Amino acid sequence: MAVHGLVAALNAPEVTTAFGDVRGVYPWWVQRALDGEIVGIDVPWVYPILAWLPIAASAVAGPAALPGMWLVVVTVLDAVAFWLLLRHPRGVAPAWTWLALMALLGPIVVGRIDSITMPIAVGGVVATWSGRHALAAAAFTVGAWTKIWPGVLWLAQLVVRPQRLVTVSIAAGVTGIVMLAALALGAGGNVLSFVTWQGDRGLQIEAVLATPFHWLGAPLGYDDVQLTYQLQTEAADAVAAAATPVLVVLTLLLAGLGVLATRRGVDRDAVGAWLATALVAGLIVANPVGSPQFAIWLVAPALLLVGVRAWDGVAVIVVLCGLTQLCYPWLYGEVVGQEAIGLLVLTLRNGGYVVLLALAAWRMLRLPRVAAQPALA
Repeated sequence: MAVHGLVAALNAPEVTTAFGDVRGVYPWWVQRALDGEIVGIDVPWVYPILAWLPIAASAVAGPAALPGMWLVVVTVLDAVAFWLLLRHPRGVAPAWTWLALMALLGPIVVGRIDSITMPIAVGGVVATWSGRHALAAAAFTVGAWTKIWPGVLWLAQLVVRPQRLVTVSIAAGVTGIVMLAALALGAGGNVLSFVTWQGDRGLQIEAVLATPFHWLGAPLGYDDVQLTYQLQTEAADAVAAAATPVLVVLTLLLAGLGVLATRRGVDRDAVGAWLATALVAGLIVANPVGSPQFAIWLVAPALLLVGVRAWDGVAVIVVLCGLTQLCYPWLYGEVVGQEAIGLLVLTLRNGGYVVLLALAAWRMLRLPRVAAQPALA
């Protein structure tokens, strides 16, 4: 409660603007829905359709009350996930690590849709430790239909755990239910609009791929549709266009490393932890978007790494979370203004993502064999 109280206080409008989406954008979506136009159903939307659930739950008292209720919803979900961690024999150290990472991340940790997917992913981690692979697959799939990133945790589970048919079947079942419900509500092609929406984005100023452009003095501009600052050069647009194909290839290569490690007879928990870390880091590094809340995605891999005592990876994530809070909100003006201190901290943070990706890939290659395990099906 103390950590949530701290980050909630830092979201006060007189302190930071980090709560801007929850104060402005989410209530606006709710009001549009009340007026008869539902984003994700009637028009394309940036998020998968299940993102409506926490927004609608927070709007039970109306759009004006949404910000306060949002904090309640996030706190309740985090409390449930924290309780699940403490109940598990391996969960005490990860539980306290999670709280430390939240404090390091600062106000953004409760101020985006990613704040909802974080406890869902934590629940999936606990289910994985308990051998409840169907439940883990369900949690990661629900998370992916709320904000895409937990899908890579599902992929790590698919690669490392032997119950692949269960993992695939549960994901297919959840996806089928979500899509049928959305189509029944009249979504049509908008149920997948979050995929094409991301593909149309330019190179956001905080993205890892944007870092060299800053030091070259590339011009910035504000996109009124995406509601973000983006680089405005043809070269940056070309990088943004190439980012998604590169991300797909990178994800497949990292999954391949996980397959090779598992076939070598390496401990599955260790492979799973490092593969999840690599996939999440890759999703950030090769992304044309670089929002500060992306660092929230590192919480689940960090807990997995704590579970296998991979302290080098945990240390990198700790530093990344602290640097992220410096970048946003405290030095965001300097980042947008391309001032030296802002660019220095941003470069260190983005370089840290690359270090984490390289470390995770290297560790997967170097993990020692253990006693013989069942081969991949």
